[in-house]
Amino acid sequence: MSYGYFYNHALPSIIRQIRKIKKFHEPKFYAVAVGRRVGIYRSWPSCKVQIDNISNAKYRRFDTHNEAIAYLEKTPIETPLPLQDHELLTKTTKFDHHHHHHDDNIEMTSLDSDSSSIVYIDGSCWRNGAPDACAGIGIYWPGSPEQNQSLTIDGRQTSIRAEIWAAIYALRQAKQLGLNEIIIYSDSHFVIQTATVWLYKWKRNCWMTSSGSEVKNRYDMMALDESIRQMKKVIWRSVPGHSGVPGNEEADRLANAAIADQEQQQQQQQQQQRITIANSESIIVNDPNKNENETKNNVN
Repeated sequence: MSYGYFYNHALPSIIRQIRKIKKFHEPKFYAVAVGRRVGIYRSWPSCKVQIDNISNAKYRRFDTHNEAIAYLEKTPIETPLPLQDHELLTKTTKFDHHHHHHDDNIEMTSLDSDSSSIVYIDGSCWRNGAPDACAGIGIYWPGSPEQNQSLTIDGRQTSIRAEIWAAIYALRQAKQLGLNEIIIYSDSHFVIQTATVWLYKWKRNCWMTSSGSEVKNRYDMMALDESIRQMKKVIWRSVPGHSGVPGNEEADRLANAAIADQEQQQQQQQQQQRITIANSESIIVNDPNKNENETKNNVN
């Protein structure tokens, strides 16, 4: 084999094969938009658990984390429709923010007793992925209901950002209340995985993903990281969504109430604008000066 043949034909073929093998073995990101738990999973088995026996399941595999997030942000949120009963795990798994954990270790948890250091969070987005989407957050304190929060968020209106900012607001509120340690319950696999695994990897990589692109929602993630670092200890616990867990149901209700209130205000404003425009048009039509001028013109 001549050097020229090897350089022009054999070597490019070898490089292509190496790239294919490398790409095959690179970790994938499985985004579950409709399933038992919306989120991003790093292995097919962990993804499969979320979509098995769900008739309207929506999921896709991506090569990068940013692509997976983008898919979740533009996909409308739907309620999963199970084909048969599925027994949820109830084993409690604690996530200390000083340690890393693989996403396969994130499990469901049973309800704990009320405490001032326990908070339930949830984010919601109506018409997720649409231009007129509206996102809200709910923060429920079982031991201090007067501290409950029902708020809409600024910026891009997506379900992902709502979940992130629910965590940020809860952490900031905990700091204001003088709490050094907090237990956060969430039904968002994405938020728990972000807080316990991805944040640390992104920080070490100057907020760049493993593929070399900037982390999506970077400034939201940085705000979450800063809020976590303000606390002495943060424990993240996972709860099944829409399954009757009182604290989670309350957080969900607060998030949706915030959106409903904002939409009602917008509708009232639009109605008032229509009334104002109609009144203005009526004044123009019935303008006495206009009628007098028209009469003079007709006489002349």
